[in-house]
Amino acid sequence: QLALAWAMSRFLASTSVTAGTLSHEKLRKSPFFADCDAAFLTRLIKDLSVELFTANDMIMKKGEHADKMYYLMMGEVEILLGNNVRVAKLQEGTVFGEMAMFNHLGTGFSRRSATIRALNFCDTRVINKDRFHAILKQQPK
Repeated sequence: QLALAWAMSRFLASTSVTAGTLSHEKLRKSPFFADCDAAFLTRLIKDLSVELFTANDMIMKKGEHADKMYYLMMGEVEILLGNNVRVAKLQEGTVFGEMAMFNHLGTGFSRRSATIRALNFCDTRVINKDRFHAILKQQPK
């Protein structure tokens, strides 16, 4: 709790109000959202929730049920496979956990394929799979 309070105070002190705002332009920098319609992105942004993590927090673990994806607003995470071997490092502006959005297609993505661990304080925006698909039905472009 104390570490999270410290990280939050550091985050708030180091960013402006607009730095924590997610825009169409920020989302479109990610290949996952690059070609999305403005109406879809507006609706998506309204439905995102915030999840904060401190260094060494496990954001997701391999084998867990996959039901949401993350947009990394601030911070760095590492992707771990096998015996926690780092295979990649992701930075702000990255989407991860996106395969959860497709597990209804019978593609075998109902479980997490990797572990994601925060390397430092991370501010993420999160969308649940069911909410994501509801938005797609309303805004199919």
